[in-house]
Amino acid sequence: MRKKERFVLGKRTFRSQKSKHFVLRIIIVRLSSGYAYFTHLLALKAAEKAIIEERQTIALNNLNFAIEKAINDCESSLQKLYEISIKSSVERYKKVLYAIALCNDEFIKKKDVKAKYESKFGEPLMRSALDSCFSRIASDDNSKILKRIYKGVYRFSDPRMASYIRIVQSYMYTSNEN
Repeated sequence: MRKKERFVLGKRTFRSQKSKHFVLRIIIVRLSSGYAYFTHLLALKAAEKAIIEERQTIALNNLNFAIEKAINDCESSLQKLYEISIKSSVERYKKVLYAIALCNDEFIKKKDVKAKYESKFGEPLMRSALDSCFSRIASDDNSKILKRIYKGVYRFSDPRMASYIRIVQSYMYTSNEN
């Protein structure tokens, strides 16, 4: 059996028995939620950094660089919508947004977000706090991050937003996310 290697992504450290290159691919796919736009952007920026360093393979520090560059190169509409949503907010809003981004369903339900939040961060999320967050990030039209489909059910106004949130908040990333 292979020895577990230690990997650092942003502020997070995790261990894996898989090869470094396999882990990098998995991280890119998970951060981008499989969305081709972000998968391509992260891989492109990481490869550019590797080429600058005259390397033939992508290293983890290249991916950290790629995350920063991808955030800067993303469409301004995603950046603006995200910034408005977290502007002068407490850390809980960012955590709720991250839990929403981890919901792998097109239709997002508050109970699923609550379960993801509590599982991911190991702390309870009161219904009133969740409602407060949703009132700030959801609307009946596409003017906020989430669009209310009907009572208690939401979807991203822009389907790329889940990937964008995962990338911007990649410091919250762990290797065991679903």
